[in-house]
Amino acid sequence: MGINTTVQPSVGMDSNLLILCALASNLPADFTTVKVSDLSNAKAVDVTYALTSDGFKEGVKEDTVTDTRLALAGVLAQPGQVTEDLTVRYVFGSANDVADPLLTPGANVVYAVRRAVPHNQALAAGDKFDYFPVKCGQKQNDPYAANAKFTRTQVMYPQAIASRNVPLLAS
Repeated sequence: MGINTTVQPSVGMDSNLLILCALASNLPADFTTVKVSDLSNAKAVDVTYALTSDGFKEGVKEDTVTDTRLALAGVLAQPGQVTEDLTVRYVFGSANDVADPLLTPGANVVYAVRRAVPHNQALAAGDKFDYFPVKCGQKQNDPYAANAKFTRTQVMYPQAIASRNVPLLAS
């Protein structure tokens, strides 16, 4: 393999992100079988522009299982349990709220995230999505401040490990 002298282009995040949210009961349990029709026809709500600029914080932590051996100078290791977390922050207070009515505490929802594709581009077979099956935590009003908007923060509790880069199937 030779030296790569081409700089890989990047894709800006603005207008190239789609975050849908659906009740878990509206989607197949096996995310490899999700079809275009499963994420459209009002089964999933586009919450992208309801979220604040810091409003979708996902994290993954993988524990390390150490393996020490008699007389071995080094410590061996294996991957351990994975802990995922997701917190959302969204605007509320308008008659047109989309996130607030959907994110009822205790509700099981799935976030479907498509990255690096124009937000307004129609869903199509082959689009790659990350799926986050979660249970909604309690709604917390964020601090009030002058010259600000009303926002709420909710912790989402993972109900399964996220499925990443899953191609969407044709309807």
